Amino acid sequence: MKLADHREKMNHGFVRIKLDLEKYGYRLDDKNSIKMKCGLDRLKAADYIEPKGDKFAFVEFTDLRRQLNNTIKEFLVIKEATFPDRSGKKISHSHCDRIIGTITSEFCTKFKDSLFILAEIKKIFTDIPDSFEKKPHAVLVIAPQHHDDKHMDTADAARYFDSIKNAITLGLPEMLFTQVHIIELNDYASS
Repeated sequence: MKLADHREKMNHGFVRIKLDLEKYGYRLDDKNSIKMKCGLDRLKAADYIEPKGDKFAFVEFTDLRRQLNNTIKEFLVIKEATFPDRSGKKISHSHCDRIIGTITSEFCTKFKDSLFILAEIKKIFTDIPDSFEKKPHAVLVIAPQHHDDKHMDTADAARYFDSIKNAITLGLPEMLFTQVHIIELNDYASS
């Protein structure tokens, strides 16, 4: 099988954002994806493999702000129901760590499973780019803040994103990955 047959224009999947990407990659995670062709449908995967010159990246599109807002909101509801005398809008550092841990665990699994899928791709497909022999970058492309979102303070968002990036970096073996990047969709589109 030819890998080139699976190259497609990337779709970020953010329904509320009308930005057409001019980037191409190999779809890893979808009904008709490479993952399915390899018979690895039970594994998690990044959305795409993006070759870029002599490097490549596993790219995951995520509405991280919305996910953080929803997770924090759910946590506060549970906290208020469980400890009504300690309710409030504050979240302790240990609870922030748990929230970030839950989110980063999902991304680490996707990136690690993507490496396993890549190993299978090398066995099954022909025309593998030379860059696939190098260590990949792990890239989270996040949706920009939308007016429908509950406002997340810019400084808080930056701290959360930095903590998530650090946790993913620590969760991915250094000998298998080059770097972790978190980048907004508009910046990614122009890179």
